[in-house]
Amino acid sequence: MSYLDNQWLTHEDCASPKSGGIIWCISFRLGEREDMAQKEKTVSYRRATWLSEHEGSINLAGCIKLALTKLLDVNARTFLRDNGQVMTLAKYQPDSHGGYYLHITAETPGEPASILPKRRRAKDEIEVGTAAPPSDSEFMDGDAFVYVRGNDVCLCGTAMQDSTVRYFLQELFKLAKIRQDATQFDRMHPAKAAGS
Repeated sequence: MSYLDNQWLTHEDCASPKSGGIIWCISFRLGEREDMAQKEKTVSYRRATWLSEHEGSINLAGCIKLALTKLLDVNARTFLRDNGQVMTLAKYQPDSHGGYYLHITAETPGEPASILPKRRRAKDEIEVGTAAPPSDSEFMDGDAFVYVRGNDVCLCGTAMQDSTVRYFLQELFKLAKIRQDATQFDRMHPAKAAGS
């Protein structure tokens, strides 16, 4: 993934006629510092498959659009899981093709993070410790950058699996109280979805 100043790339930016289709590339700025280290990330493609009898009248991007018209701020797009983890749609941006860029985060309030000492003396071992989060913040358990257009889903997660993204979207649709069948989807690899 590229690091660009405050830009979100759309699929058109990465289209290649030689590829036999569209190469989905998404780039997100992960902070405000110019000197941030760049890390390679994998973007995976999934396709939402509807389990309802009305699958022709519903798509994932449409459900996101409906949900966002009802959940107007970050607090409304935040929920607590049974395991104590808080999930949030931290940021979203629609594109001109009916798609949505989403940044989904997960945190466990008050949970400390593991730390290592900066300066290591010549020893056989070092002491690993924990640190509490700052008083005005939480440590993130994981996050995912997701692009959804129609039923096509591209995602790049850090310590957040595909199944967690699916769970988040299903819960978001329940919070918004949109169509009842909005939660009746699964995400499958394109080859599996096409062969079923």
